[in-house]
Amino acid sequence: MMTRQYKNDWFTANIPYFEKLLDKTKIKNVLEIGSYEGLSTNYIFDNYPDAIVTCIDNWESGFEYIEAKIDMKPVYDRFLSNTKEHSSRLEILKGYSADQLIKINHRRDFYDFVYVDGGHTALDVIQDLILSFPLLKVGGIMGMDDYEWGVNTDPTHKIPKYAINLFALAYKEKTEILAVGSQFWIKKI
Repeated sequence: MMTRQYKNDWFTANIPYFEKLLDKTKIKNVLEIGSYEGLSTNYIFDNYPDAIVTCIDNWESGFEYIEAKIDMKPVYDRFLSNTKEHSSRLEILKGYSADQLIKINHRRDFYDFVYVDGGHTALDVIQDLILSFPLLKVGGIMGMDDYEWGVNTDPTHKIPKYAINLFALAYKEKTEILAVGSQFWIKKI
């Protein structure tokens, strides 16, 4: 195994959701929106041996990275280095998630698992959810990160929870809620 370098670990606290809610034998096609340095991507590769992962990220500065003074150019380079050993099972779509999701909208009912951890504004989140949901198979699982992001600190338009709640309400008859906590997970029915 190659040495992997991560400057930030915003993922490992979420592993219990994966362990509890995903069947390792059924996860083949994965769509990850927001890949950062590849920690979650590599977790999927390392733990779901048949997984082929499509990663969508722009690797540019969103408001959260600007506020944290994170230079995204080295982040993309680390992502490429960290995921190199799995490059034959990896598709990278670099660009804004809404644009990339529109480009692959012909992949309806294709993905077994969709992991949404892209932009953190309510607008970014609702776009990612609405555009990725048709790509998820019936019976597929969608995990949404940052459900509690900024709830007590940020203006409402920068809080993913409001977009996730609206999505869950609008798609209530097409989903089953599996988990609600720091993440929000559903199954498409």
